[in-house]
Amino acid sequence: MNISNLSRVLGSSARIVSGIQPTGIPHIGNYLGSLRQWTELQNSIPSNSSSQCFFFVADLHALTVPQVPQDFYQRRMDTLAILLSIGIDPQRSTLFFQSDVPYHTELNWLMGCHTPMGQLNRMTQWKSKLQLHEMDAVTFLNTNLASSGKFNLGLFSYPVLQAADILLYGATHIPVGKDQSQHIELTRTIARKINSTFKKELFIIPDIILNSSSSIMALKQPNKKMSKSDQNSKNYILLTDSEQDIRKKIAGAATDNIEGITYGDPNRPAINNLLNMTAAMTDSSPITIAEKFKHARHSEFKSSVADIMVGSITPFARSYQQWKANPSELQSIAENGAKKAMNQAFPFMKDFKNTFGLGP
Repeated sequence: MNISNLSRVLGSSARIVSGIQPTGIPHIGNYLGSLRQWTELQNSIPSNSSSQCFFFVADLHALTVPQVPQDFYQRRMDTLAILLSIGIDPQRSTLFFQSDVPYHTELNWLMGCHTPMGQLNRMTQWKSKLQLHEMDAVTFLNTNLASSGKFNLGLFSYPVLQAADILLYGATHIPVGKDQSQHIELTRTIARKINSTFKKELFIIPDIILNSSSSIMALKQPNKKMSKSDQNSKNYILLTDSEQDIRKKIAGAATDNIEGITYGDPNRPAINNLLNMTAAMTDSSPITIAEKFKHARHSEFKSSVADIMVGSITPFARSYQQWKANPSELQSIAENGAKKAMNQAFPFMKDFKNTFGLGP
């Protein structure tokens, strides 16, 4: 779905829901692939509209891998600070920590009781874990690996929690990248199944808002996606990087031995990546940018790319430092957001539990 047509498509009563795990400061690929879309969605809603945005720090999802409590707490706060710094406005959107709203886990359990294990076993991310050991789920459950502690129930069943995150607020639209579309399809499948089981429209079936931006690749290894877990910090640009760091990373980015700048040549993945980054950040066409620099030296082109990245990112870094210096304000925003989220979710959860026989 094109953001430019969003206000027309969403209508007057849309509910947009999305979350981000607190796994570290996002990089420009995270920003261009999803986070910028959040601010565009928020800002596309007129002030007189009843449409709502729910954005949360998905801290419960991050617990599928071991965490050091003090470090994890700080990453949660840092993630909240970065969301505020890129323009998520707690006056216009409901912004909160997932773990502060217990309805997420309560709905997760109730939905899990109606989710076949076979559907979870087909999830790409889970299968990718098993492929490391060349086995399917049935074989896995009969091996010592299943009890080794390396794999846990949360890792297998977290798509149900993700579905609960979405359905709890009556989401009508979910902004996702291509790699998350399978999870949304599972959400839709679970919702339809439960609606059918109880012969009642308990859940709204949400639509996908697919971000069509090209994936941003690693700066020095343009054959793989940019990742903040990369051991080589020169492969990514964080939203909190300094101007000096940004310029050094762009200057050191891979190019090739072909003169000039062109776009689309499969033999030029590094140049294509720099063009995609620049085009996404400026809302322009990589072909148009390539034409502008078709006779430029690589160093000249990269200098221009660095100027654009610095101009776009350093305001986020400055705002982030200001938010981080005020943890009490961050906590207050999170608490107020959680209260708003609880108030929104309560009527649905009351009706949903009644349907299960857990109330009158």
